[in-house]
Amino acid sequence: IFLDFEKESLEQIDACSEGFKNADYQYILSNLHTLKGNAGTLGVEKVAGLAKKIEADLKEENYSYIENDLSDLHKFFIEFQNNYTEILNL
Repeated sequence: IFLDFEKESLEQIDACSEGFKNADYQYILSNLHTLKGNAGTLGVEKVAGLAKKIEADLKEENYSYIENDLSDLHKFFIEFQNNYTEILNL
């Protein structure tokens, strides 16, 4: 499950970055919604929490922090990616 999450999440985060470059906020929202749900279900709280914040900002058309937040989202995901196998003894 975590391997699937890892692969899909990275694709979604990359899609969000691509959406930002194209100012396609609906595309970002779509990817963030799925990422938020999956991360929340698996207990990856830093990723889920920031995805929720970005999603709320986009819905309010508050774009001022999106670039930085997407960068932080990627950092949080890398942190998860680098540590989850050790935490789960995989």
